[in-house]
Amino acid sequence: MGVVEWVAVGVILVAGALFVGFPVGVAVGYAWRDRISRARRASSLIRQARRRAELEAAAVASARQVS
Repeated sequence: MGVVEWVAVGVILVAGALFVGFPVGVAVGYAWRDRISRARRASSLIRQARRRAELEAAAVASARQVS
């Protein structure tokens, strides 16, 4: 095999790696970001529930003081 053939083989290997590797990389990146987003969402919902419970407790305490 001459130099031209080795260059052609190298180009095909690089193209194949990009063709397969890029979609795999995108899928892995999406899954990683999705996991982080879900964790942030869960944390946000917990904080909202905690804050809502604090506000309800304050409203009940305030209502008891008034009556």
